Amino acid sequence: MDAVAVLEIEKVDYAVIGAMAASVHGVVRASLDADAVMSLTVQEAPALEKNFRAAGFLATLNRGDLEDPIPVVLSVADSFQNRVDLLVGLRAWLVSGYRRRSLPC
Repeated sequence: MDAVAVLEIEKVDYAVIGAMAASVHGVVRASLDADAVMSLTVQEAPALEKNFRAAGFLATLNRGDLEDPIPVVLSVADSFQNRVDLLVGLRAWLVSGYRRRSLPC
């Protein structure tokens, strides 16, 4: 199972951001992981972490402090050391952005 399958099972909308999204548009940047923003509340993040673990992923929930613009990052890795950071609780992200998302991670 891959990370996208877990998100689809849980019906979590997402948008790929960062270097992977930029590469789709011809801008190549070095990166060791993928980044995606989730349509998920901070309160829902622990359940998603649990579901990733149940699917066999290494998953770590990291909470920012009150000043952090990213309240929660769920770091997910598989047995091949593929990694994705799932950003949760971004206040300024519009729901319509998920409909125009880039390639799955």
